[in-house]
Amino acid sequence: MRVLIAWATLLLGACATFHPAEVCGSHDEDGDGIADGCDNCPGFANPNQENADADVLGDECDPSAGAPNELLLFESFEQLGQWAPRTGDWLQLDDDAVFAPEEVRDTGHHTLVFGPPFPTPSTLVLEYVVRILEDYRGTASIAVAIGNNGTVEGETCGLSRVVDVDRLEVRQPQTTDTRVLATPLTAGTRHRVIMAIDGPDLKCLLDDGNGEENVFARRLGSAPPGGLSFIASEVGVRIEYLAVYGNL
Repeated sequence: MRVLIAWATLLLGACATFHPAEVCGSHDEDGDGIADGCDNCPGFANPNQENADADVLGDECDPSAGAPNELLLFESFEQLGQWAPRTGDWLQLDDDAVFAPEEVRDTGHHTLVFGPPFPTPSTLVLEYVVRILEDYRGTASIAVAIGNNGTVEGETCGLSRVVDVDRLEVRQPQTTDTRVLATPLTAGTRHRVIMAIDGPDLKCLLDDGNGEENVFARRLGSAPPGGLSFIASEVGVRIEYLAVYGNL
């Protein structure tokens, strides 16, 4: 398992000037020939490691070029490690976190929670890649959540289906806002979802090659501190990785 955390002491840049195997590790999530521990964009293939603003993040994944961004967390799910199933049949399989309930129509929210407390800087980007395990009907969703110790009471950004309509969805404790997707979700396809918090603004993005067509933005009261979790409901999913970027 490669988990990189940079809240106060451990920075990815610490291994940017020397690359011993015991620091870099051996896992290479993006297959670009550079192990996750010393890759400035571990979720994006960038073998040349271009970094125009000379911060910790490479150009391929830097959410705001020119700002001193850090890679706060990268999870490749080689093991569940610090992630704990709070509800539901979560497991680790082939370097993915998998939710595969015996009964996919199992009602309720099933959460996989990151154990350590999760501070929230003023600028934060969460990026994850997910595959839906089967074509599904009815109501189903997969989302990443931050706030209130990893419960569904925080801010969420994810994908949902209601009565065969696929949507990009943002949820807060009292409200749910959605944007209907022009292209239906299909089983087995990789979907890259991004949740970006910039002060009072939140943006939820599905990056599937359609660009701005699949962006939903809203305003927050404040960026919630607390926990970090994945939430699945009534659908099996595979989460390939999670990357969290921020400006500390």
